Amino acid sequence: MQWPTIGTKGTFGLCELDRAAKAHCSLMLGSLVIRTIHAGGSIVRQAISRYRQRQQARNLRVALRQLDDRILRDLGINRSEIRSVAAELTGHAERTRVCPRLPCSLESRAVNARPSSRSNL
Repeated sequence: MQWPTIGTKGTFGLCELDRAAKAHCSLMLGSLVIRTIHAGGSIVRQAISRYRQRQQARNLRVALRQLDDRILRDLGINRSEIRSVAAELTGHAERTRVCPRLPCSLESRAVNARPSSRSNL
């Protein structure tokens, strides 16, 4: 490799090389700082989202605990399941509950009460 000579036309001198190296270093450092700020912002947004999700689950648990056993049974929830129901509904846990089928007499009423899709045409 041939090094440029100082002061010759068409080549860089040591001062120009030093300035170019410092400018490149500044650009790289600035890019690194921007990426770090974006990553930090993403972490903060995720933390806020998780906090809101936990607050929502807590509020749901408090509300469900205030219901009496008869109402919980009507909802298909046992009092011992309140924590897991709240976790599922707020996204902390995978949904594992299946909606129970209506009794036959109620199911036929629900089907008959639905508006016909042809009537909307």
